[in-house]
Amino acid sequence: MTDRPTPREALLRSDTSLVLACSAALFVLCAWPLLLVDQPPYQDVPNHLAAAHVIAHPDFYPELIANGWFRTNSALFAWLVFVGRAIGTTWAVRTFVWIVLAVNAIAYPRMLYELRGRSAVLTGALFLAPFVHNWFVSMGMLNFALGAGLSMLVIALMERQRRSPSIATAIGIAGCASGAWWSHTMPLLVLHVLVMIELGVTASKSLADAKHLVKVAILPLLPATVLALASQDAAANGRFLHAPPVFDLFYNLWAEWFYAYTHVSLGTLAPCLVLGGLAIRNWKMPVPFFSPVALVVLAVVYVLLPDAAKGWFYINGRLIPFVWAALIVRVPDRMPRVLEGVLAVATLSYSVSLGVDFVRLARDRAAYTKALPHVAERARLLPLTFKTKGTSDNTRHLSQAWGLYVVAKNTAAPLVFATQPSYAVRYRTLPDVGLSQVELEDWFGAMKSEDKFCAEMRSDGVTTGDCKKTFREYWSTFFDRVKGTFDHLLFWGAGEDILGLVPPAYQRTFAEGDLVLFVRGTR
Repeated sequence: MTDRPTPREALLRSDTSLVLACSAALFVLCAWPLLLVDQPPYQDVPNHLAAAHVIAHPDFYPELIANGWFRTNSALFAWLVFVGRAIGTTWAVRTFVWIVLAVNAIAYPRMLYELRGRSAVLTGALFLAPFVHNWFVSMGMLNFALGAGLSMLVIALMERQRRSPSIATAIGIAGCASGAWWSHTMPLLVLHVLVMIELGVTASKSLADAKHLVKVAILPLLPATVLALASQDAAANGRFLHAPPVFDLFYNLWAEWFYAYTHVSLGTLAPCLVLGGLAIRNWKMPVPFFSPVALVVLAVVYVLLPDAAKGWFYINGRLIPFVWAALIVRVPDRMPRVLEGVLAVATLSYSVSLGVDFVRLARDRAAYTKALPHVAERARLLPLTFKTKGTSDNTRHLSQAWGLYVVAKNTAAPLVFATQPSYAVRYRTLPDVGLSQVELEDWFGAMKSEDKFCAEMRSDGVTTGDCKKTFREYWSTFFDRVKGTFDHLLFWGAGEDILGLVPPAYQRTFAEGDLVLFVRGTR
């Protein structure tokens, strides 16, 4: 006869089933749209695919070299290269995204359960769909999204370990933290800050409890800490370029976490505002690892950090996952039924919006790649993308779509991320001034039209001379510089004020909508 479980065992089984059911539901709500498209419309993914293609075909790209695998920010590229060989790049991308979504879907409910208990899971689940498929996923910053999710899972495991130590949980902490380092070092850094704050808060109440925390929960972090310290990559240039205005600091808390692509996902304003209001009311709640002190530190650092430095972007935005984590763990145990209904509708609406926008943005990508049949194999192709958003409002998902030409036709990859040591590839020798990825993208932004160029000159106080003539001279100089390097020029969203300046050595071989292809030396 099978022994009946004790009431405690029955409750634990029930709680485990609840957390797993919540995770499964969140995963399905956020993952199903990937079945609608060949490639998810994530902004940076085509660039990452191009980098993986460069690594897999080194003979085609002698100007680039792989940065290796034993470093942070390399989980996605290792997956694309090695798993992609077995199942193809389409399924490699799709499965990696599913892994990211699965980790997030597991981490947040588990964190709520370990830090707050069963009731918080039931309440918090109504907010969590945009946490699982968050803006960093929409941007294709998949290494960071995975690292953030694993860091949340580490927090949950550390609290469990503090209450009920076990070797299995210690191994889980070490493994998840090391995985977070392999994915992206920034979430691991923030995790260490939160751990140190928690240690200080605990020590202020009981030194014995602090010693216990170090012994059972912090020691398993050491492997990841050693990895991070032993493999630091120096930034190319740490000069601050831009500090965000105050309005952007508040706007980005929504737009760089809850908001996906277009107005179809505006329903995420409801969980954002409701959660913010509830958490502010409960900000003094003493939650493990997200104490009031930790919440204040996260908020202050988020405000003080710039959003961009030379070669680095969304710097302060990397704190946003942890700010919202500190708020979600402050949800009340119960909410009014009407509010629960509103949040449930918002969750379903968000799931549907992902499917709608995936299909919509896939059409943009299809239009961008219509010139593929007219591009020669291993062409030296320079993409010039001016309308980077396409039909998206919150991402520039066409800014890196040129990477699909690299994968399909082995074309040149002049815009591949290769200027920082944390990227998958780097230049053997830096390109000529003006022809590196950062310089080219800056050029396209500043020189997208005569009207924009002249307006910026006036705003800078330059009122003398013929700005349109200067605009034409700049472009003529640019084309003279690139015509010896690139035999294909691919334009997206360029006006005739630019297309009319293309040297006669190039001939227009394809044009449809915003897409125009010039090829050198054709007749």
